[in-house]
Amino acid sequence: MLTGLVALGEHGLRTPPPRVATFLVPATARAREHDGARVVRTTRLPDPARREGPLAVAPAARALVDAACLERVTPTEQEALAIAILQRGLATPQGLDRELWQRPGPQVHRVRAGLEAFTGGAWSRPEAVLRRLWDQRPDLPVLLTNCRLVHARTGRFLACPDGWMPTMGAALQVHSRQYHQGIDDRGGDRWAATVEKDSVLVAVGARVLGVTPWTLHTRPQSFLARVDELIALGPASPMPDVRVLERPG
Repeated sequence: MLTGLVALGEHGLRTPPPRVATFLVPATARAREHDGARVVRTTRLPDPARREGPLAVAPAARALVDAACLERVTPTEQEALAIAILQRGLATPQGLDRELWQRPGPQVHRVRAGLEAFTGGAWSRPEAVLRRLWDQRPDLPVLLTNCRLVHARTGRFLACPDGWMPTMGAALQVHSRQYHQGIDDRGGDRWAATVEKDSVLVAVGARVLGVTPWTLHTRPQSFLARVDELIALGPASPMPDVRVLERPG
């Protein structure tokens, strides 16, 4: 069964270059390493996440923990990969936690840090992270968070973006499958509806910059660089025909 960084790549994740392909075999088999491949014995051979011909691929949580223990993965990369598999729904927090309890704490503590960042603190409040990042840059334009926007001419409700730059006519949207997946009460796809709401703002002339909680948490400077590029374009022209609905009371 393929595990480690190569398996994570099979799950669609961007990983640091693996130095060896790691395979799990039952404890009764022989462990060996040859020509870029390594066979590791285990008494906990998991059910495969999928099969590709004769090749079985380990679940993402197991592959990540194996990578942390058996391969050269930096602490920062361990934390980022933990957040990535959880944010993409490749593992549940409970499943990753169970896998972590099977390993020595010092070897996987940064994977656990990623788990904790996902389930609590800043990761569970991405809009708060956005606000904090913005407030650290006094040179940025005014940003209104979680404001309600309506069509100025008709009063029709448009959206409630995570961030709105009124002087730029631009919205910031934090898109996370953690909070927008599944089916709503009307049978609709919550994730599809979340993404498609951006088009409502684009249709009235607003610019929209999307970001994931993963980027806010692990690569904030990358996000801010994209914001700077947006600001360098200048205000939308013409400015979108929207107004901010005042909060009651």
